[in-house]
Amino acid sequence: MAVAVGKSGVGRNALITGVANKAGIGQTLVKAFLAEGYRVFGTDIRLLDPLEGLLNGPEVAGPSGRQPESSPNHREAFHFKQADITRLEEVKSMVQAAAQFLGGRIHVVINNAGRVDPHIAEGSDVIQEFASFINTNLVGAFNVTAHALEHMPVGQSSVIHMSSVRALQSEPHTEGYAAAKAGLLGLTHAQAMSLAGKVRVNAVLPGWIDTDPRDDPSSYHPDRTKEEHAIQPVGRVGLPADIAHMCIFLSDESKAGFITGQDFVVDGGVTKMLCYD
Repeated sequence: MAVAVGKSGVGRNALITGVANKAGIGQTLVKAFLAEGYRVFGTDIRLLDPLEGLLNGPEVAGPSGRQPESSPNHREAFHFKQADITRLEEVKSMVQAAAQFLGGRIHVVINNAGRVDPHIAEGSDVIQEFASFINTNLVGAFNVTAHALEHMPVGQSSVIHMSSVRALQSEPHTEGYAAAKAGLLGLTHAQAMSLAGKVRVNAVLPGWIDTDPRDDPSSYHPDRTKEEHAIQPVGRVGLPADIAHMCIFLSDESKAGFITGQDFVVDGGVTKMLCYD
């Protein structure tokens, strides 16, 4: 079997949801996939404002070590459309726009969008909050995938659901978030079987990833302490690029073509720690 070298995404296209957070995983995914040669269509419930921040901000190298090309090429290779993934008509319109921009072929779908704060606020309607987490973080991912499938080339495509280590471990008052993220694990192996031989489906479970607001998501927030880094078995808190590199690997048919239905924990080893404190 030949080993691929160079950019893994040349001639391939990706649809990535949840890309509006300047320091978030989504924007880092966009930059890393552009660096690997992909054409990328992004979406979020919020407007991507300003677009310049994504196209001209700090760059993120893909696993090949290459940086994205110049900003004019960025503009040709990236497009954004606002959409609420809980609203089917908006999802349908967004996916149609993505397919048009990407030439009718979507090789990779990354369901990254969702409510980020895992906690149910004190005094809020618990039932409504639970439903909101499920509809956004779980049903929304299903909606996007269902509409994108008709545009995904058979045997060349991959879906990645962004779950969380909170699907495996919890703290108080996170029932909605934990249930939705755990639901994505079930959705992953079910879709992997339903789409066997057509589209691969995997899940990524980030641990503590530093997505606090800052200008450069490739560095840590200034408030991050030595103690916070020290409690991680690898000696540091995660960065969005750690997740992006895993997603690029899983999207690469030459490297991950034998992988489907699996859950990949990217947490610096925290979920393997035995702690009674």
